[in-house]
Amino acid sequence: AGDHARQPLLSSAFNEGRPTLSPTGNWLAYESDETGRREIYVRPFPNVESSKWQVSTGGGEDPKWSRDGHVLYFLGPDSLMAASVETGSAFRWQPPKPVLTRTGYVAPPAARQYDISPDGKRLLMLKDDGPAPGAGSTKVVVVENWLEELKRSVPKK
Repeated sequence: AGDHARQPLLSSAFNEGRPTLSPTGNWLAYESDETGRREIYVRPFPNVESSKWQVSTGGGEDPKWSRDGHVLYFLGPDSLMAASVETGSAFRWQPPKPVLTRTGYVAPPAARQYDISPDGKRLLMLKDDGPAPGAGSTKVVVVENWLEELKRSVPKK
């Protein structure tokens, strides 16, 4: 019911992108170049104009919430960063800390550059192992049903 016309959620002169909602759906994290370089911001959702916080301080892109909503990850210039957050009725955060250096990892443009496991204990990034066959290509292998493959390849006792 009602008006179904599409309207921008945020409209500014800056490049804003890679939005991601917190697991509760109450907070929106995104990147913006309003300082002259990309940084990570959080706003309440859906009332995005009511407040805004800059979480990163030395550059940031590609934000991602942990499944429980207690950590906001993002890519800093040199490291994967993590900021502990509280997302109750008010938004609070601790200064972000480096989790893993980005040196030696591939950062594909316009795609998710990493992912965090649902339990928060593992992360996935593409490692650059040097030149691959096919000049400049990166080989990604995904193994489905890996447990069955393991059972076939391990001798039975």
